[in-house]
Amino acid sequence: MSRSRSLFRLIQKSMPDLVLCKDMLVIPPTEHVVRGFLLEATSQRERVYLWKVTTPLLRPMRRVILNYSDRISKGEPNLYIRKDSFEESAENIRNIISDDVEYLRSIRHPHDFLRHASWVVDGSPLLERFDQALIRYLVGDVPQSVRALRALDKEADQLDAGRREYIGPLLKRVAREIDKDPAGLAALLSDWEQQNVERLGLEPSRLLSDSTTPDALPA
Repeated sequence: MSRSRSLFRLIQKSMPDLVLCKDMLVIPPTEHVVRGFLLEATSQRERVYLWKVTTPLLRPMRRVILNYSDRISKGEPNLYIRKDSFEESAENIRNIISDDVEYLRSIRHPHDFLRHASWVVDGSPLLERFDQALIRYLVGDVPQSVRALRALDKEADQLDAGRREYIGPLLKRVAREIDKDPAGLAALLSDWEQQNVERLGLEPSRLLSDSTTPDALPA
């Protein structure tokens, strides 16, 4: 078991409303946006970075992207996971993340994400504008979303081959769906989202029934 998973499993015992998904502690339910906490290793063996994660799941990704996330320390620039004081390290990190849970809960829906990422404007990096256009599609702003996606497709054509390798095929796929029927884009986004859920191990944090609690879900 990884160091992150071991530590978050210990934290989850005192925060049972959160769900452990692979190496990330997630705030359920995960719908179109995953919210939670993860640890990033550093060049120092026991030192870590702690991230407050907010990531939309509408485009294919191999790992959680941190474009919309924040590295947190709460006044402690150096965080350590000490083998000889593992429980104390976990308690320290639990105290830090407890202050951020409610804010992350408030970013459950697509319109919440637009508020959270309001800094994405014309001139922002292309990937961030792509995410924003997809989110706008979900909130029902289809005409503006379609215009933005068509413009991004043309913009991506001007990129060099290396920068176009990832984003180019995605935008072409989106453009084909729009050409057939803008309403058909919903099915593609649903497929991409489900692939991300499976790839990132987020299934335990999906919508929970009234009779199911995070404690009863597989970790």
